[in-house]
Amino acid sequence: MNEENITLREMLAGEETKVCGLVQEVFDRFVAPQFSQQGIDEFRDYVRAEALERRADEGHVILLAVEGDSLLGMIEMRHGNHISLLFVCEAHQGEGIGRELVARALQRCGDVADGGEPITVHASPNSVGFYRKAGFLPQGPERIEHGIRYIPMRLDRS
Repeated sequence: MNEENITLREMLAGEETKVCGLVQEVFDRFVAPQFSQQGIDEFRDYVRAEALERRADEGHVILLAVEGDSLLGMIEMRHGNHISLLFVCEAHQGEGIGRELVARALQRCGDVADGGEPITVHASPNSVGFYRKAGFLPQGPERIEHGIRYIPMRLDRS
């Protein structure tokens, strides 16, 4: 990741629609083809701008990777120990942005959660390799809830 031009920062009020646009674009391209219509509808409901704004107000940590006016990626963490969303635009995947977002979110959430508490994620099937490289380990077989396919994964912080 070329850190000179890319800034990692918290989402600002009013950026929810732009963030949701990025998430939906990447989801539609890479994840939605693996989901049932129920799962697609459930995910889209979760990433509505109003829902993202509400979760930010409730204390979810939402960090963005930006370059100038361009949004390159985002991460959302719930309760300082669960990655709810992590998306990087297609043109910048494989450049370390996702890895940096995870590292910065874990650093930022270190004050929120008990330092020994594991970090969890419900990884979509196509993101398991990324999370494995980041040190997460599967915690069971693939599951489907409300049409959402995922593999439960965990990273021990100790």
